[in-house]
Amino acid sequence: MNFKNTISIYFFLLLPFTSWGQGTDSLSQDIPTDILENIAEQVENESGEFDNNTFLEDLEMLSTIKINLNYASIDDLLQTTVLTELQAMSIVNYVKTYGELKSIYELKGIIGLDKETIEKLLPFVYVSSSIKPIYSWKDLLSKGRHTVMYRYQQTLEKAKGYTEPDWYQNRWTSRYAGDRTRQYLRYRYQLLKGISYGVTLEKDPGEKLFQKDLKLRIDYVSAHLFVENRGIFRYIAIGDYEVNLGQGLLMWQGFGVGKSVSVNNVKRTSDVLKPHTSVIEDNFCRGAGASIQKKGFELTSFVSYRMRDGSSLSVDTLTNENLEILSLQSSGLHRTSSEIANRANTKLWTTGGRAGWSGRLFSIYLNATYNKLGTDLTPSKELYKKYSFFGSSLFNASINYQYLGKKFYLFGESAISENGGFAFLNGISSRPTPGVTLSLVHRYYAKNFLSLNGSAFGESSVSNPTNEHGLYAGVSFKIHPKITINNYIDVFYFPWMKYRVDVPGTSGYDIFHEWQYYHNRKLDFYARFRFESKARNILDPLAPITDISYYKKSSFRIQFNYRASDNWTFKTRGEWSFFNDTYNGLKKGYVFYQDIGYKFPSGKVSLSARYAIFNVNDYDARIYTYENDVLYAFSIPAMIGSGSRAYIVSKIRLYRNLDLWIRIAQTFRNDIKVFGSGLEELPRNTRSEVKVQLRYRF
Repeated sequence: MNFKNTISIYFFLLLPFTSWGQGTDSLSQDIPTDILENIAEQVENESGEFDNNTFLEDLEMLSTIKINLNYASIDDLLQTTVLTELQAMSIVNYVKTYGELKSIYELKGIIGLDKETIEKLLPFVYVSSSIKPIYSWKDLLSKGRHTVMYRYQQTLEKAKGYTEPDWYQNRWTSRYAGDRTRQYLRYRYQLLKGISYGVTLEKDPGEKLFQKDLKLRIDYVSAHLFVENRGIFRYIAIGDYEVNLGQGLLMWQGFGVGKSVSVNNVKRTSDVLKPHTSVIEDNFCRGAGASIQKKGFELTSFVSYRMRDGSSLSVDTLTNENLEILSLQSSGLHRTSSEIANRANTKLWTTGGRAGWSGRLFSIYLNATYNKLGTDLTPSKELYKKYSFFGSSLFNASINYQYLGKKFYLFGESAISENGGFAFLNGISSRPTPGVTLSLVHRYYAKNFLSLNGSAFGESSVSNPTNEHGLYAGVSFKIHPKITINNYIDVFYFPWMKYRVDVPGTSGYDIFHEWQYYHNRKLDFYARFRFESKARNILDPLAPITDISYYKKSSFRIQFNYRASDNWTFKTRGEWSFFNDTYNGLKKGYVFYQDIGYKFPSGKVSLSARYAIFNVNDYDARIYTYENDVLYAFSIPAMIGSGSRAYIVSKIRLYRNLDLWIRIAQTFRNDIKVFGSGLEELPRNTRSEVKVQLRYRF
């Protein structure tokens, strides 16, 4: 079925809902799209779907319950992801100095807040003289919101992995064990800053829906109970939860900020304990944790025991237990016989916590973690992994701090691992004059620093902080009430070898420059340039030794956003990418797309659609594009080859508490005859996907 026919059926099914009469029950936007896209820019190197939806749920809840500015703390305001520490501090200090806000419009008089920032903040805040409510246990269990959500997703073309196996070289070829659907079911009860409990079930494409060898028959099952602000207990976590310590040198399991268009948003901020509600299957704790706080002093401890996937090297023939594993797996996929063999085959104990003091301007904490594997991790034969963790246990400790001044704030963390490796991160953000914000971050991650659960600011913010030294500088200029210039430069050095870099002591740099023009809430525009240079191996089989070259990758983007009315929105983007090294020459590509959004006058149906054309002649020049998706999800596909991509997603209010999302997307490639490779190879030059999601709240 081609995209045109699919869309025709889509609108035929949608037509009955569009004729409903006017109503006051408007269809909420849930999370503003521009905020989601800013977040997506920070994870653009993770092509595909972004599964860490815990913070997306928090944002959606904030847009419903909202924060009272008169009683908000800095941490409360930072949850919106809209404000920097300095902006949040300005709001808190303004209320302390001048008393309660009488109107939301008083935000215009607070130093550091411009019109654009205020408009992004408005969906999450309100002003009231009512004090923050104190909930009894009865209130906790009765005043929250129940949510039941089901998502169904499937690629319409059948990939090779779902066909009958072939007999090749005296054996049957590998195939997926299950069908091609992705299914997700979740129940959650939540009262913001009070209580949360729920259960999440998911199966990935290629996995069996029900599996006999699993205790609960479902591949991924997650459950949690999380209580906040009960007496001296700030947090109580039971079941699956996330731990975030300091700046991520030891442990960071939530969403972590990296280099992005928000050039001064460089400090990681999160609650130390949070419920785990996403479908990420590797990076969370399972057990219990608690945080006690009194008069600024805090003590947090946690213990976790869970099974992890590992690539097995040797097995005890009597007990069938692993003796050695090469590495811990993080994909969470159990589709083929080899992936199933690696599933939950090693135990992982994790314990630790923090102790410290937090005041209005200064905070300091001591952190510690201990990990114990049930199976030895064997040293890798790869030379670039010479300093990687091996063995079965690892202890880490660190100290982190934060100081808020009148026009600046300092933050940092210093850590040590059991083998003596060090890691340091220190930063400062300041507002030297009105309209100018400056941030500096220095990091030193020794090549022998080890951390199983770390994820800190750096060139690769999704990996453990190791083998990297760097200095980042970001500055934002408000040169006109409607014009902002954002810049950053990041220089870095790798003492030891890295993946695809078989030479120690390489370096690189990353430069970002952007002009933003905000005319009014109807029209805005930006132009963005980014340039990066790093080392990479020269792949020449005839060369006597491995050598490297320094590639140069640059991109240029322009984007117009136009909100014609309360019902119509338009977004137009053009982006060009260039990748050049001295050995392989120039690789390049471009993407152009047009977005259209429409919200029906009844407020019960909203639509978002895109048509894109692209021509990218090599994977090195790939271009990532954020796409609208169903609630709590967004996609960031990489554009490669020559062709087009289109999608349409709708949200429909079926009944008062029942919402439906439908998303159809298709990529067409005119430069190939089959799409993908390996078991993901499709028989045609198209890849089409349908996604349906239902949510019931009561």
